[in-house]
Amino acid sequence: WEVEQPLIVPRGYRLYIGAGTQLNFAPGAALSANGPVEFAGSEAAPVELLAATDAGWPGMVVMEAGAESSLTHVIVRDTTSVVLEGWTLTGGVNFYASDVILADSLFVNSRGEDALNIIQSKFAITNLEIRGTASDAFDADFASGSIDGGAFVDIGKAGGGDAIDVSGSQIEVRGTRFENVSDKALSVGERSSMQAEMVIIKSTGTGAAAKDGSELSLSDSVIDNASFAGLTAYIKKPEYGPARIEAQGVRIVAAETPVLVQTGSRVALDGVAADTEDVDVDALYETIMKPGLRK
Repeated sequence: WEVEQPLIVPRGYRLYIGAGTQLNFAPGAALSANGPVEFAGSEAAPVELLAATDAGWPGMVVMEAGAESSLTHVIVRDTTSVVLEGWTLTGGVNFYASDVILADSLFVNSRGEDALNIIQSKFAITNLEIRGTASDAFDADFASGSIDGGAFVDIGKAGGGDAIDVSGSQIEVRGTRFENVSDKALSVGERSSMQAEMVIIKSTGTGAAAKDGSELSLSDSVIDNASFAGLTAYIKKPEYGPARIEAQGVRIVAAETPVLVQTGSRVALDGVAADTEDVDVDALYETIMKPGLRK
C-alpha cells in the first residue's frame, strides 16, 4: 500500500494490520492512532512500515488508546520524527499513555532523536532489535515495563546516543545484547529504577550510568571495551540528588575507566563500594557524553 497522506485512526477505532502487509509512507505521511493498534505479522510474513523515498517518513504514534496495543513481527525503517499539525514528537515510534506489547520486531535506521519512545505507559518488549540509529534507540519516560532478549546495535551514529535511556521509570532488562553504542548502553536517570541481568555490552562509550536519584541493579553481565567508563554514578540535575549502582557478578573488560563515582553517589561491585571523586559533570556532557540529536 502507498500511503501518501497522514493516516489518522480516530478515537474509538482499532487498527489491525495482518501478516505480509507492506505500507510505504510518503515523507509527510505519519501514522497517528487514537485507539489501540494490532500489527500481527509472522516470521515468514512480517508487517513492514517503510519509507516510500530516500527522505524517510515521520513514523507513528499511538496516543491515549484506552486499550493495549500489540506489535508482533513488525519491521520499521527510516523514520524521522512525528510531526502533525504543528506538534512534534521525538520518536519514530511513539506510545503515549498507551500500553503496548512488542515482540520479535526490528527497527532500522531511525533518523530522529529516538527510534522508540514510550511515555506514561506500561510495556512488555521481547526480542526487539534496534539497529543503526542517528541518536537514542529506546527512551522511556514515566513508564514501567520489561525488555527481554533482543539487541541494540550501531546506536548514535550522529555522534551521541544511548541504547536504553529512562527517566522517571521502572524497568527490567534481561538477556539483551548491546554493541557499538556511541554513548551509554544503559542510562538510568531522574529517579528511575532498573534491574538488569545477563546483559552483554560490547564497544560502547559508557556501559551503564545511574544519575539523579536513580538506582541500577546489574548482575551476571559483561561490559567489554568501554571507551569512557564501565560503570558510573553521578548527579546531573542537583534537584534529584545522588545515584547508586549495585553490581553483582559483573565483569568489566578493557574499559578506559572501569568505575567512576561522583562524591555522594555509590557504585558497589560484589558488595565493595568503589572510591568516589569530584567529577565535573557539565564538562563530561560537553565532551565525552555527547547529546547526539537531543537539544
